[in-house]
Amino acid sequence: MAWSVEAIMRNRRRRKAQRTWKQQPLFAYNILLQDFPDYSPENFVGDLSASKSKVNKSKKSFLVRYGRYPVMMKLLAKWEISKEVLIGLEIIKLRRNMTKPYRLVATFRKEKWCFEYPATYSITTMENLVAAAGESKSLEEFKEKEQSIIRYLGFGQ
Repeated sequence: MAWSVEAIMRNRRRRKAQRTWKQQPLFAYNILLQDFPDYSPENFVGDLSASKSKVNKSKKSFLVRYGRYPVMMKLLAKWEISKEVLIGLEIIKLRRNMTKPYRLVATFRKEKWCFEYPATYSITTMENLVAAAGESKSLEEFKEKEQSIIRYLGFGQ
């Protein structure tokens, strides 16, 4: 959008009127009258009145991208209704661990394996991975299931 010369001059006049009013409220109109000879009292009052108020957009939380966030928000909604202490403690625990990676410890043939997954994976994805680890008899079988779950969700391609 191209600005017209009139619009630019009007904005400059308005900013100067507001700045001059803040510095010297008694003499502001006379100072502006020297700079703008055709300046009227109506223009002066209009320039000093507040322009359109800015609409405050609600800020989106940076936590939205993490997989534990939806669970925390559901618990928060429950807590706002019931004010139950245990729910509040669970919310605090989820918030504390929100950005930490998921850790999955599984045992295959009497050997413990620890797997780390990004915190951005959803809770349902992690539940699927835990179920796959429980069903698998060997590490290779689990790795195949893991790849199918992750590929199915569009991760790691």
